[in-house]
Amino acid sequence: MKYVQARSFIARLSSMTPGKEGILDSVEWESGANARKNNWLTLSSEWSVAHQQRFWFGYYEGRDPGYVIRTVRLEDGDDDFSPWDLSRNGYVGYYVTSRNPVRWRIWNHGQVFGLPLAGRCEQITIAAVGSVPLGIRKQPRFEEQYIQAGAAIKLILCLDIEHTDVPEFDQSGGLDAYRRR
Repeated sequence: MKYVQARSFIARLSSMTPGKEGILDSVEWESGANARKNNWLTLSSEWSVAHQQRFWFGYYEGRDPGYVIRTVRLEDGDDDFSPWDLSRNGYVGYYVTSRNPVRWRIWNHGQVFGLPLAGRCEQITIAAVGSVPLGIRKQPRFEEQYIQAGAAIKLILCLDIEHTDVPEFDQSGGLDAYRRR
C-alpha cells in the first residue's frame, strides 16, 4: 500500500444525525455521571470533555484503498497513535496492538471523499472497507452511545478538518509539528 499525503488530514468528528448530535470521542460514563476516557469510539456530549479528541486520517492507495484512522495527541490527555479497528460484534475500538488496521472509506453527500480542505465538511458517512456505514444503537442516553458498524441509526457526520497534506503517522512520530504546546 502506498501512502498518499495529499489526501491525508487531521480532524475532529461530530454527529449531525437528527436527535443524535454530539462529538465522537472515547467517553465512557461511570456511576455518578463522571466521564472518563476509554478505548471505544463513542458519541458524547460536547460538554463531556475539556477538548475533543483529534484523529489522523491517513490515506493508502492500492488493493483495498482507504483511510487508516488513528488517535493523535494534540493536547495533554489525548490518546496517541491508536488505530480504529472493529471488534467481533462491529464496535469501533482503539486497538494499540493492531498489526493490520482496518481501512475506512469516507463519503461526502454519497460521493467518494476527494482531496480534503481545511474547515467543516458536512454530510459525511464512514464505513470499513467491505462493511456497512457506522451508526449507533437506539439508546436514549449518551452513556450507551458506542459507535458500531451497521447499527440501527446511521451516523451523518461533520469533519472539522484542522490540517491537510499531513505526513504519515507511525510509532516513531511524524506529527510533532501539529501538536499544541
